[in-house]
Amino acid sequence: MRAFSPEDVLETRSLGGEATYLRLKDGRELVLKGVPRQERERWRPGRAWTELVALDLLAAAGAPVPELLAADTRAGWLLRQYIPGPPLGTVLLPTDPGPGPTPGPADIFRALADGLRRIEQVLAAAAAELAPHVDDVAHATWKRMAARLESLLEPEAADAWQELVREALDPAALTLGPLDIHAGNAVWHEGRVYFVDFATLGPDFPERRLAAYGQAVRPKAASALTAEVYAAYAEEAGPRAALRLAVFDLLFWGVVLQRLRIMTEQPESPDALLLRREWGEAAALSAGAIAQWHRERVPDARLAAVVAGLQW
Repeated sequence: MRAFSPEDVLETRSLGGEATYLRLKDGRELVLKGVPRQERERWRPGRAWTELVALDLLAAAGAPVPELLAADTRAGWLLRQYIPGPPLGTVLLPTDPGPGPTPGPADIFRALADGLRRIEQVLAAAAAELAPHVDDVAHATWKRMAARLESLLEPEAADAWQELVREALDPAALTLGPLDIHAGNAVWHEGRVYFVDFATLGPDFPERRLAAYGQAVRPKAASALTAEVYAAYAEEAGPRAALRLAVFDLLFWGVVLQRLRIMTEQPESPDALLLRREWGEAAALSAGAIAQWHRERVPDARLAAVVAGLQW
C-alpha cells in the first residue's frame, strides 16, 4: 500500500478496544489495530498474534474479511481495510439499513451462513498452522451457560432442555472459527456479511456462530432466525443441525433473560449496573426478548416444552 504520514490523517475515531478508524486526505479509509487484550500479556515483540495470522490467511483466500494492508510484529500493530456499512445488528432491525435494497431475514441469514462456511473451510485447511493460536474454551463455557438456563425453566422443561443440550453439544460438530462473535463484529456491505474481529480463534459450533451473529439485543431485540430460515436450513444442513441451531437460539435469548432478571431483581449489583450501561433499562427490552423466546423454530416436542416452560 502507499505510505502515509501522521500529517495525511484527516480524521480518527475509536472503534472500540484496540481499533482506530483513520480517514486520510487522499480518501482512503483504514483501521489501525493493536495486539488485543486477550493476548497482550503473553505476546512478545517479533511474534505474530492471532488476529494478524487469521486476517492474513483469510484475506488471501478471498474470505469475507478486511484485507490486511500492513503490520509491524515488533511494535504490535496491523493496518487493515475499513469495510463501510452498518453493523449486522442494525441490519437485523426492520428499518432501512442504508443505501441499496433492504435485505430480509433470509437474505441476511444466507449471506451470514455462506460467509461463515467459507471462513470455517479456510481455517480447517490451515489447522496445523493455526494450532499455536487456538483457544479451546468455548465448548465448556456454553455447557455451563446451558446449565444455568435451567433456573428459568419449570422442572419438566428443564429435563427436556438437558436432553436437547446433550444432543446438540456433539463434539463431532465443532469447527474452527472466531470466538468473539456477536452482531457488532460483522458488517453488512454490498449484500455480503464481512467479519471484522479475529482476536480469538477456537473450536465452536457453526450454529452457535449463526445464532450469535444473526441476533441482537439492542437497540431492540432482533433476529434473522425466522421459521422460514429454519425450514431452509433444515433442508440444506439437515434436521439435526437445525435443531442444534434452535438450541443455541434459545440459549442466546435465555442468557439475555437471565441478565434482564438480574437487572430487575438486583438493580444495584455491579452486574446490573454494567448491563444497564450497555443495554439501557430492562423494562424496555423484556417484551422483545420474551417474544424472541417464543418464536417458532423447528417441530420438536422437547423444544416446545422448553419454550412453554419459561418461568417469567
